[in-house]
Amino acid sequence: MERIELKFDITKYSFSKIINKYNLFKIYPDRIVNSIYYDTKNLDLYNDSEEGITPRKKFRVRSYNNDLSKNFEIKQSLSYSRKKIIIKNIKDPTKYLKLYSSSQNLFPIVKIIYTRNYFKSIFGRVTIDSNINYFLLNHKLNILKKYKSKLKVLEVKNDLENFDKNEILNSINLKETRFSKYCNAVTMLYYESNEVPYEDIF
Repeated sequence: MERIELKFDITKYSFSKIINKYNLFKIYPDRIVNSIYYDTKNLDLYNDSEEGITPRKKFRVRSYNNDLSKNFEIKQSLSYSRKKIIIKNIKDPTKYLKLYSSSQNLFPIVKIIYTRNYFKSIFGRVTIDSNINYFLLNHKLNILKKYKSKLKVLEVKNDLENFDKNEILNSINLKETRFSKYCNAVTMLYYESNEVPYEDIF
């Protein structure tokens, strides 16, 4: 199903202030989200995202808390909405990467671990992500470098048919931001670091 996602930087706000201000009601326990993102050697998917090209895709393997089961996810960004395909309980992502990546050779690039809080609100489902940690990987999934982000991000997710962007923006009264954890991770760990040679990654 297509949906809309609106993101807001709430780093300077406390959790309690945000929860009280927008009458957020917790619907699930917090979870630790662990994702590994894949890209080409030339970081084509990163560049597509940075340039705002649509349609574009991101490929990741995701798990939660200490659960050993992993999901393969393809997140597609369209002009005005998002779509996501989830394949649950995979053992090896290789065949899914080949199946869905249009013959591109993809490699693990970064791991991202963060805490996600889940809420409901009058304007849709809301998540708040914090304690965001980025890890640069090599092709064997070894960690080469780490960066801890101070950002906290609130995201509103709503089905396309139930969505009124202006109404939500007026209700939240925060500045919408274009935010991608994957792109932030690559920027901080790869492009802004001269400590890790290219050949050590691939």
